[in-house]
Amino acid sequence: MIKRTHKTVSTISLPVNEKWTITRHRFSSGEGKRVCLVTGIHGNELLGQYVFHLITAYLENHPDSLNGTIDFYPMVNPLGLDLSERMIPFQTHLDMNRTFPGKEDGTPLECTCSRLFQDMLHADLVFDIHGRALLHDECYEVRLHAPTSSTLLPDIQSLSPDLFWIYPSLHTFETTLSGSLCAAGTPSVILDAGRSDEPLMVTGNRLKNSILSQLRSMGIINDDLSTVSTGDIPVIHSREEVERVSCSKPGIFVSHVTIGSHIRKGQTLGTIISATEASPLETILSPCSGLLFSQRLYSTVYPGTMLSRIMKQGD
Repeated sequence: MIKRTHKTVSTISLPVNEKWTITRHRFSSGEGKRVCLVTGIHGNELLGQYVFHLITAYLENHPDSLNGTIDFYPMVNPLGLDLSERMIPFQTHLDMNRTFPGKEDGTPLECTCSRLFQDMLHADLVFDIHGRALLHDECYEVRLHAPTSSTLLPDIQSLSPDLFWIYPSLHTFETTLSGSLCAAGTPSVILDAGRSDEPLMVTGNRLKNSILSQLRSMGIINDDLSTVSTGDIPVIHSREEVERVSCSKPGIFVSHVTIGSHIRKGQTLGTIISATEASPLETILSPCSGLLFSQRLYSTVYPGTMLSRIMKQGD
């Protein structure tokens, strides 16, 4: 049977008698492996909370299927959630996912990140769930840290995303939760998804099934279901394989294409229109052919704002 426990990982006192508290929800049974699922590092990304709900419901309905430990850390940035903000909305408005591994004797943010990081160390795998951010579309991507990708990638094929993205060893990625855990020897991957043309229920269930499939392949879930068929999943190996499309005019970006589409070189991706006069200012053309896997939705943009990411697949 499953044993469910709760632990306060970190509590930081804030002004006006408020507290920033992170709680770990543990489901355990047997002596198997341990995995961690963390959600809400960015306060305006809510997909992880639904995935937490779905997997919890699965475990409650299949109490004899668990052989190991699953640790959930739901909404670790509740301050951002309160204001629907990506960042931590105090001090200097910092990105929590650029502060790991943190410092116990540092600022409140650094201290919180350190305690969360330490609590996840030595897990067999950590899933950092992102997605459903306002005004962004993303295909289902699994992102890996380049120095560990050669050994980790063959072991996570059961996640069966639309693509795997191997991030280079850059300082900005190494200060993320996933990057810092990998650097410390704890395997970790980022799961990102969320399409405006796809209901939350569909996206959430896909990630739930994806994660459960991976847990089956690791022996943590033992039921009568099989793992997800992997098929031929594209892999981004370098920065040069991704075309980042930006605008040169300020205004409102209106997309003309659907996320997940295969784009031709020279195809119209969208239009920048004036926010005050509603007149067209710039037509955005694709500089290459490939898979459109990330894009902005109807949103305000400025010169240099990135609008789309395309996985190059030949012209």
